[in-house]
Amino acid sequence: MIRVQNGGFDDEYVTPNIRYAVDNASQIIYLALNKEYKIYAKNLKGDQLRVIVGPFRPIGLSRKGRTKLLSKFKGGDLKSLEAAYPDKLVVIKDIKRLPGGWLAIYRITGPELFEIDVFDPEGKYRYILEPPQGISLENAVFHDRGFSLVEEKEDLFVYADYRIKNLPEIFR
Repeated sequence: MIRVQNGGFDDEYVTPNIRYAVDNASQIIYLALNKEYKIYAKNLKGDQLRVIVGPFRPIGLSRKGRTKLLSKFKGGDLKSLEAAYPDKLVVIKDIKRLPGGWLAIYRITGPELFEIDVFDPEGKYRYILEPPQGISLENAVFHDRGFSLVEEKEDLFVYADYRIKNLPEIFR
């Protein structure tokens, strides 16, 4: 947590944390400290199989970016929050398993912004997964044909299932 006078707060864009994903089919656990772009692939015994290193450059946080991220904290002493707020963003927002041993790394690119880097089963960087316009993959659940998510439409929550046809090496 980020410490302030009366406790602390957590923000996924600046707070150090551990991110992980489990591939049940291959029995590999992927884990990383979100402050660096190193993903450790381990078997269930804890043996390290490989280290995946992705494209990365540290991203500083401008005053405007800090204000944008702090706007979600209602109440409290905004000045003490701003003084304690880190000046750099963390690197990894999330790690998700894709079908066939592929891996999606949600890489932070700015305040409340991220890109999804895709790695093949051997841990080689392949490309950036771009979602369809108007669709956020933030809470997507990937499956063999594509992904599903719950969307809000006209004050209702709707389950949507999307098929990905242009990546046959990952999605059937």
